[in-house]
Amino acid sequence: MYEKIIYFEDDIPLSQVVVEFLEMEKYEVLHFTTMPRGGLEEIIDIVKAPPFVVLMDVRLDGDNGFDICHLFKHHSFFVDVPVVFMSGLIGEDDILLAYEAGAYDYLPKPVTLKTLSAKCKLIRKFTHHTADLKTQVSTIESVAMDAMTTSSELGGILRFHEKIAGVNALQLLAEALVAQLATFGASVSVMFSSIDDKVVYHSDDGQEYELEKQVFKMLKNQGRIYSWSNRTLFNYDGFSVLVRSMPIEDEARMGILKDQICLLLNGVEGRVRGIINELQLKASEDNIRMIGKTIGKLVVQIQTSNLALSEQFEKVINDLEVDVSEEIANLNLLQSEEDILMGLIKSASENAGNIFEQAKTKEQAYTKVMIELLSRMNKNVPN
Repeated sequence: MYEKIIYFEDDIPLSQVVVEFLEMEKYEVLHFTTMPRGGLEEIIDIVKAPPFVVLMDVRLDGDNGFDICHLFKHHSFFVDVPVVFMSGLIGEDDILLAYEAGAYDYLPKPVTLKTLSAKCKLIRKFTHHTADLKTQVSTIESVAMDAMTTSSELGGILRFHEKIAGVNALQLLAEALVAQLATFGASVSVMFSSIDDKVVYHSDDGQEYELEKQVFKMLKNQGRIYSWSNRTLFNYDGFSVLVRSMPIEDEARMGILKDQICLLLNGVEGRVRGIINELQLKASEDNIRMIGKTIGKLVVQIQTSNLALSEQFEKVINDLEVDVSEEIANLNLLQSEEDILMGLIKSASENAGNIFEQAKTKEQAYTKVMIELLSRMNKNVPN
């Protein structure tokens, strides 16, 4: 049985190409140019079962894609169905509106068919795990509620600071932070910046939302606290925390919650600096060890090469003297002529030996310098 896709697009030539392609990919596509008169209930009567994704244009014939997305995400039948926008509008405000409406992702037009195919496969995999994720989230919420009934939020913050003192990985810190914020009744995601421009992202449901990652990057420089709708972003050096469920209907509670989250994150900021420093130190140590191993191998190679070359040189000279002596004996030279010739050969051999020894001495000095350097490097690298 083919899996269903709901597709909103009023550009008929474009929609025909996309529908034909998706059908070739073994999907059942229900195409709409605008919202039907019967609204979502009419769509439900047509699809019978929830689709695995809704593809949405922003500007439709008489309708606004953001408004339609909002309707989908607030209806129990479609609440778990990801909505992906495909639009030529790529401004910051458009992306924020899509995120606020509940969209899963935002693809700027023109979208290649290859990209669309890959995105559909990824989302289909995501929706297949929705039931398991709901169970996990429910378990997390239950644990969080139990924790809140046994201790105050401030006490939990102090215990959390003690707990993370021994955490030495950003991923583990992200998971611990999300779990702790869950005890405040908050739905959150966090994103840490590591070395080499790497990021560590973690959300409370275990999923990675590409559009949310874009929001983190877009709003990184918007100040320490940036709020819109019922969402608040807390920006710190090295990481940001997005709370999606601020109690905007209770102003007093929201103020207390912001203060407590800041108190919690102030401690996290220090631990993040520590972990980043440890990662940088480890990277430096690894580089030093690698250089040390290379120098060590080079020293061994030079020493081995010198020994072999010295033995070969000595053998060549000895063989030369023996061969020359034998050949001279066959020439029937006078003793004085033979002495002169052998003297010249020995002098040349001695000169060649001196040159060889000078070269070997220089290489030994170079080897000594490398050994001293290697010794100093080993002293500076902890075991």
